[in-house]
Amino acid sequence: MKGFSFKAAKSRRGPCLFPVEPTCTTKTCEAHSIQNRTVLDSLAEEGHVVMLRTRRVARGQQLRAEFKWVGRNDATTFAGLCAPHDAKLFTPIDQRPLDLEDREQLFLLAYRSVLRQAHAIPTGTRILERVAEKKTQLGLPDREEAAVASGPIRRLRDDVGPIGEEKDAFDRAYLGSEFGDVEHEIAWTLSSPPSLAVSSFFSIGCNSRNHRQLPVALNVFPHDGQHAIVFSYRKPSKPLAQDLVFALKRTSGEERLRAVSRLVLKNCEHFVLRPSLYSSFGKEQEQLMRDYYLGTLYTETLGRYEIEPVPGLVKGDDVEKLNLFKAIAR
Repeated sequence: MKGFSFKAAKSRRGPCLFPVEPTCTTKTCEAHSIQNRTVLDSLAEEGHVVMLRTRRVARGQQLRAEFKWVGRNDATTFAGLCAPHDAKLFTPIDQRPLDLEDREQLFLLAYRSVLRQAHAIPTGTRILERVAEKKTQLGLPDREEAAVASGPIRRLRDDVGPIGEEKDAFDRAYLGSEFGDVEHEIAWTLSSPPSLAVSSFFSIGCNSRNHRQLPVALNVFPHDGQHAIVFSYRKPSKPLAQDLVFALKRTSGEERLRAVSRLVLKNCEHFVLRPSLYSSFGKEQEQLMRDYYLGTLYTETLGRYEIEPVPGLVKGDDVEKLNLFKAIAR
């Protein structure tokens, strides 16, 4: 099962997650997990970007994924920080040019991905639990529907503890300015117009001795005429994370675009596309990407093979259409 996936529930307002005691009680704002002024600005057209959204249909039993136009100011937001603490945390990356050799800036990119998941998972768990409880009180769900609904709740509950532990580790590093506690590997795409941005935190495997999830933060964004692909991880995840990065770096050209696209579609619910790029996708390409996204929803973690096509989901030349960077002709 994917760790920290959270594809199926929408986030709502929660407490401010800034690492301070006692806990901050200021009302939270809509903080961006992907930089608004630079990254979203480079992707937005007529004030909008495109995101993949999920919703449940057929009495809540069937999950559907759809690409939607989203206002730039509403895209990639999460209500997990108050405005003063959001500004305090991320001024070094929101108000300064991004330097990919700056340890503090790289740490903050990953920290933002972690905080978004630290908000989304427990908040989503509470939402689904309340919905299920309300339906039970009203006598609405039948046994089959209740069994289906229990799956996402159980998976989210299982992720609450691990994401809390990861947040605690990042909090300590931030408060002590120990930015080196999180390591980073950077890969690049070939030159391309701004197409894709990602901010996500997910597991790529499990420690065989203690069964702990091994997560990485992934940030993808346009930078200097290419797309930077930034993996960030703590020491426990290092061997598996480096294997994954080295596997990606062995790809080149358009195969790297496809490899990154498969990685994102399998593991990330939080990515943004340029609208004109999305509009250029044919129906078949769009459908394949939506099907792959849903088909990998609860797929096991694959470590270094996360960039490979998941067996049984894509046939033949269709694998070339799993490309979030460019339209692929039929």
